[in-house]
Amino acid sequence: MKLKLAVLLAALALGAWGQRQPPNRPVKLPSRGVRGAIAAGSEWATEAGMRMYFSGGNAVDAGVAAMLAAAVSEFSHIGMGGEAPILVRTKEGKVFAIAGVGTMPKLATADFFRNHKLAPDEVLGPPEPGGLKDWVPVAGILPALVPGIPDAALVTLRDFGTKHFYEAVQPAIDLTDGYPIDELRAMALRSSVRYIEKWPASRRVFLPEGKVLRAGDILRQPDLGRTLRSMVAVEKAALARGASR
Repeated sequence: MKLKLAVLLAALALGAWGQRQPPNRPVKLPSRGVRGAIAAGSEWATEAGMRMYFSGGNAVDAGVAAMLAAAVSEFSHIGMGGEAPILVRTKEGKVFAIAGVGTMPKLATADFFRNHKLAPDEVLGPPEPGGLKDWVPVAGILPALVPGIPDAALVTLRDFGTKHFYEAVQPAIDLTDGYPIDELRAMALRSSVRYIEKWPASRRVFLPEGKVLRAGDILRQPDLGRTLRSMVAVEKAALARGASR
């Protein structure tokens, strides 16, 4: 009888304890502070911006660092080969615009696209109602501009920042050495396999050993890292010769 009573009391105690606990709902709460804020599309880009703040940089330094890190880690929406329209509002309230959209290659003329026959991997879906048909591809290399992000980052840092390029780009370089991708990037890879498979360099990076990366898998981008490190080397060599930031 005593044993049964002890078991019953223990069960009641556990039940009551369980009822007092709040529901276990995993959520990502917003981060708050009193000295500044950075909003980006991933924690990697946000952290890159905060690194600039913590090291004494201004808001422009933080924004450029976040953008460069995003160009490495948010490949579903942005990349180093893409565009970067930038607005900078100074403390005096004046707004400056850096286009950052790049230019079309010299041979990418209107006649070239009019005479170009679209390949299956240059089309993402049916044409939009009233849109252009059989003209400019929407996938592959042909619709790409001359990359605008690197130049936009350099101009914005030069005119409004306080940090060197090698400082602002370091978080992005760190990411090229490897980071775990999230669910959104994994989904983007799954839906883009047929486009990635066409380009050997892209296959090596985004489909290692022929496998589609899943959330949590490590993505490494050594070629991109080598390019960014070469830019850093050029800047540091210029600074050693007495050039200014």
